[in-house]
Amino acid sequence: MQKAVVGGLMYIGAGVLMGPAAFAGGTLASIAGAAAVGGGIGGVIGSIFARLIGEQRASLIEEQLDYGGLLLWVRVWDAEREKRAVEILSRHSGRDVHIHEFAQ
Repeated sequence: MQKAVVGGLMYIGAGVLMGPAAFAGGTLASIAGAAAVGGGIGGVIGSIFARLIGEQRASLIEEQLDYGGLLLWVRVWDAEREKRAVEILSRHSGRDVHIHEFAQ
C-alpha cells in the first residue's frame, strides 16, 4: 500500500508538470526536467502520506497488543482459502479480522 501511494503520486506529479512543458513546445530536455521535478515533488508528498499510513497501522497494532490481543497473520494462496481463513478466525472469537494485500 505504501509503495503504491509513493509510486502513484510520483507518476501523477511527473505527468502534471510534463504535460504543460510538452504543450508549450519545450525541448526534450525541458520535458524530462519537468517530469523529474514533478516526480520528485510527488514522491516527497507520497513518502509523507506513506509514513502517516505506516504510523496509523503501527498504532492500531500496538493498541491491539496493549488490549492483550494476539496478533496473527495467515498466508493463503487463493481467494477461496482467504474466505475460509476469515470465517475460521471470526468463528473462534477473532476481533478485527481483515484482509491485507501485499505487493510482491
